[in-house]
Amino acid sequence: MSSEAGDAAAYAARAYPAWVRAQKAYGLSDQEGQVKLNQNESPFDLPLELKREILEQVLAEPWNRYPALRDAELHAEVAAHFGVRAEQLLIGPGSNSLLGALAQCVAQPDAVVVAARPSFGLYGSATRASGSRLLEVPLGPDLRLDVAGMISAARENRAALVFAANPNNPTGTAVPTAALLELVAEAPGLVLLDEAYLEFSGLPSALGALDRHPNLIVLRTFSKAFGLAGVRCGCLMGHPEVLAPIDRLRAPFAMGPFVRHCIRAILRQPDLLRRTVEHIIQERERVLARMSCIPGVVPRPSMANFVLFEVLEHEKVYRRLHRRGITVRDVSSYDELKSSLRVTIGTPEENEAFLNALAEAVK
Repeated sequence: MSSEAGDAAAYAARAYPAWVRAQKAYGLSDQEGQVKLNQNESPFDLPLELKREILEQVLAEPWNRYPALRDAELHAEVAAHFGVRAEQLLIGPGSNSLLGALAQCVAQPDAVVVAARPSFGLYGSATRASGSRLLEVPLGPDLRLDVAGMISAARENRAALVFAANPNNPTGTAVPTAALLELVAEAPGLVLLDEAYLEFSGLPSALGALDRHPNLIVLRTFSKAFGLAGVRCGCLMGHPEVLAPIDRLRAPFAMGPFVRHCIRAILRQPDLLRRTVEHIIQERERVLARMSCIPGVVPRPSMANFVLFEVLEHEKVYRRLHRRGITVRDVSSYDELKSSLRVTIGTPEENEAFLNALAEAVK
């Protein structure tokens, strides 16, 4: 190591706490597979005609000016889609940035944040980055949220914030919405209900309870069912007084005209959203049925757009799938999922390629 690099490493060691230096960067391996089924994306891109329409609208915008701090028209359209009032809505460049801002808002030296384990990894990283203490509640034996356990953990530790995903990622399991509203009613602090995959579940949203529970915040995303993962847009919905500190803490001017026009365009295509969701649910059930017939493969029932499955020698199976051009997600780093992989539901052709490759990989 050069002297300059050694000096820089020493400065970094003094500047950053140990947990920051030990934090692993978010990354994905082997993304070059011909069939990419590892990130829970929609398998369908927007129609080319709709893309051209969006680009024409973006070209007409002034690029030398900052965008509006709050686009009233966009908020009105998004709020109408989700059935809330515009003042109950906060839109941001991806759910991740909003979750991070929320975690910072509740951060105090003795603050406790409760989340399930395993669940979406950003809950933990956002909590640690804010300086709060993360308390994880293991899932139940059926890999569903232990709602009673989360209520106990939140009350006993006076949790400032609870994260709960329904359906849960990476398991695909879900609990009744009424059970989560009981968690909201019992929690002493804020409760973030992450409904990123709700469209695939058939469950009612918790949004109808916003007026009854001022500590409730609901997260929705345009990355999954809407097929706009590359656009980066998510939203929080809750009481205006609860959302205001989050809005003040996040960076201004975070959403340019491209994002705004993409969201407005997709909201005006309800049939496109409906067909996409119906296809993914139909394919998910077909994939689950086929996987159940492959010896050595144990798929878990799912209410999301992916399937968690257990398989012996999962590392070998993962590599064999990749050699056949299929990229899935290895989630075995969780103690509860030591022999598990996760596959996103793709097009019928992609799913068929995966199923055939999986049958060969487990032999």
